[in-house]
Amino acid sequence: MAKEALQKNWIAHFIFATPEGNVFSETKVIVAEDYEKAFHLAAKKSPAKDFILQVLPESDEQFLHHVQQQARKMMATHTAKETSKIPDISHQFKTDDSADDPTSD
Repeated sequence: MAKEALQKNWIAHFIFATPEGNVFSETKVIVAEDYEKAFHLAAKKSPAKDFILQVLPESDEQFLHHVQQQARKMMATHTAKETSKIPDISHQFKTDDSADDPTSD
């Protein structure tokens, strides 16, 4: 009886453009014995005809990094929404910086 090869999870990261010119990024989990097989399987599952592909072994660090990225996106979106509600009051302040400049006469 032949020994079965150990299957392992690989993360395939695709970057591709739509016909309209939009650029997208997508990840898929690929199950394969080794890098070469994972790469070929991932290429067959591409979301577009033309793409850039990166295949890496799955790890806990990737999951944690993904969570950190999502948190940063949420914070950026939340911050942008909140700061857009703040009224611009800069016109109420005198902006004559020359008084603080010792080189101006």
